Amino acid sequence: MYIPDGIIEKMVNPKKTDRIIDIGAGDGHFSFLFAKKAGRVIVVDSSDKAIEIVKSVIEDKSVKNISVFHADICEGIPENSFNKVFFGTSFHDIPCREKLMQEILSKGTEDLKVTFLEFKKNGSFGPPMEMRLSEDELSGIMHRYGLKLESHDELEIHYIHTYSRA
Repeated sequence: MYIPDGIIEKMVNPKKTDRIIDIGAGDGHFSFLFAKKAGRVIVVDSSDKAIEIVKSVIEDKSVKNISVFHADICEGIPENSFNKVFFGTSFHDIPCREKLMQEILSKGTEDLKVTFLEFKKNGSFGPPMEMRLSEDELSGIMHRYGLKLESHDELEIHYIHTYSRA
């Protein structure tokens, strides 16, 4: 399951003025890529092991622009005034998607962009089919919140969508 870093960076396009929230960051792979160019990266994950790994890498590499929150995202977003949100194969697994999207829109800036890396609905690898979101399903959810598809890309078993405020 290889995802070229260049594609993710192109879709998120981190800049020094960005405050990016990586929701369900896992081991922080993408968070550390974003941190090379972004002003601030906020890691949110509920896994003890994932948070331990991210904190260890931050310490080992002396990364100064990453904040780590060990939290259940359904209990609230721990930051305000972010302009980018990244879900790396995590959105399909979030039980409070509707509440979370409302909070993202209320706490995000006017130039908010939300990027999703998700498993294709008909792919041979990934979570159970009934958990996956097709591109149309994801677009429908985002449309309900007034977000428009800004860019998309297709990978072998994933797709990537970036949405912005309409």
